[in-house]
Amino acid sequence: MSAAQRADWQARLSQMAILNHLGVRLDLVDDQAVRLVLERRTPAHEGGLGTERLNGAMIAGMMDCAMSIAGILHFRGRTCGTVQLSIQFMKPVRCKMPVVECRAMRRASGVVFLEAQLLEENRRCAVMATGMVGVTRIAAHDGGGDGRENWHAPVGVDAAAAATSAAEVERTPSFQMTEE
Repeated sequence: MSAAQRADWQARLSQMAILNHLGVRLDLVDDQAVRLVLERRTPAHEGGLGTERLNGAMIAGMMDCAMSIAGILHFRGRTCGTVQLSIQFMKPVRCKMPVVECRAMRRASGVVFLEAQLLEENRRCAVMATGMVGVTRIAAHDGGGDGRENWHAPVGVDAAAAATSAAEVERTPSFQMTEE
């Protein structure tokens, strides 16, 4: 994927409401990784014991988002969902502005296998995750710029390809894995 295409995807996917909720910024500069940078902390980010450590639920959300975005990119804008997510919390996250990096390890028909790390300022890994993200089939909706268009239109997928994809999606039941 070219730098211009990554910039287009970054602009489109940065509109996801969950990214704002988590206080993260999407970074797709590296063509091999999806990065989420924590930039805005709220009281919800504080650890469950009232400490300044990062809350595990926020960490899990960041890992899940990074993996879902990687799936969307690997399947060229198709709607994707997390099929499996396993997180290993190796130490408390003390860093105020950690970075999650997610990389695809392998892709199969309709599913991509991923690894993610939460890195502190010194690039030391505090949390690791593995997971699978799969392509979903959802009922087609009228477009409205809210992501229900399978993320295609704003990133330059030609109209014929998007229409074919939408027609295929409409003919199938919700949330079943596809065969590529």
